[in-house]
Amino acid sequence: NLRTGDYGTYVGSNSDSYYNNSSNGVAIGYQAQHNHNGGVSVGYQAGASMNGQSDYVTLIGYQAGYDLDGGDNCTFVGYQAGYAGGSGSDNVGVGTYSLDALTSGFDNTAIGNQSLGGVTSGDDNVGVGDSAGSGITLSSYNTAVGSNAATTSVGGDNNTLLGNNAEPSSTSVSNEITFGNSNVTTLRCNVTSISSLSDERDKTNIQDIQYGLSFINDLR
Repeated sequence: NLRTGDYGTYVGSNSDSYYNNSSNGVAIGYQAQHNHNGGVSVGYQAGASMNGQSDYVTLIGYQAGYDLDGGDNCTFVGYQAGYAGGSGSDNVGVGTYSLDALTSGFDNTAIGNQSLGGVTSGDDNVGVGDSAGSGITLSSYNTAVGSNAATTSVGGDNNTLLGNNAEPSSTSVSNEITFGNSNVTTLRCNVTSISSLSDERDKTNIQDIQYGLSFINDLR
């Protein structure tokens, strides 16, 4: 398919470039196909069904990024990592089946076997650990760290789940932090209280105190 591009490297039967004017691309493996510019595809059918202009994408593994549909700056490493590809940019999937269902989500980071494996259009999610965040599909800004953390449905946004099998309190909750699973019996920390965020811009009922200096002088 290459017509006018420069500095390309192709090794393997039917290894190719998606665009005929692609430059600086590398495709190694049977039907491996790199994207528009600066792409690297290594592995059997890595990027083979690519559709849409994508730049600076790295695909390494059997069918990694197989059906990438225009996302830029993506990195998929592992057996069928980023398989569905998607049109979103700046996604990273490292591990077997990591981010393999992706369609349009962007800025997702998955590290571990099947991590964020259910994400389709969700954005800015992080999954670190075996199957971490595999229950996230359409929601965004969730963080799951730990083996099997957030494997049940996570329908809300901005949740943080830390620890083995850590799960949200419900499938629709948002803005929640969960430490560990139901087997955790002790929470240890050098401090004994959690300070809340306080900002005048968040307050709606600010009033002047009615007491004067004499009251302050009497305080202990």
